[in-house]
Amino acid sequence: SDSPMERHIFSGVAGISMCLTPYSANASTTALMMTASAGVIPLSPAGRMPSEAIAEFQRAIQLSGGSPTCLANLARAYAASGRRNEAIQLLNDLKKRATQTYSNAAEIAMIYTALGDREQAMTWVQRGYEERFNPGVLLRPSFDPLRSVPRFQDLVHRTGVQELGSQAR
Repeated sequence: SDSPMERHIFSGVAGISMCLTPYSANASTTALMMTASAGVIPLSPAGRMPSEAIAEFQRAIQLSGGSPTCLANLARAYAASGRRNEAIQLLNDLKKRATQTYSNAAEIAMIYTALGDREQAMTWVQRGYEERFNPGVLLRPSFDPLRSVPRFQDLVHRTGVQELGSQAR
């Protein structure tokens, strides 16, 4: 079955392969990068992030040359483990990287979602839409907390990504 998560992982592989150098592209590195890009964050029953997982996200950032998606996923991991200040620091770092043509809007929205700030998350999702981001990012599990928000539902409908997701199943 071709679930939204599987599609996201495969789209992440394409992005990761562009980040990897011939010297870093081995099986374990590729698996680590795929997990980090897909945002698959293993949480313990208490909702805390194991320190090993955070270390793997840090390594993924190093291997990717500072991929904004990997940074956003590390920030999500920090938020999930109660390390809010560190998540906010990465959020601010991504904002500083913004250019006039590309703002890392989807990644910034992911972090705001993880921090529980739906209003800012939606502001950045909308900005990404206006910048013509890949609407497939809306399928990322990191946006699950926004799925009940009418503005998010409207944006999903306008992009057509919901229909694409249901056709592939």
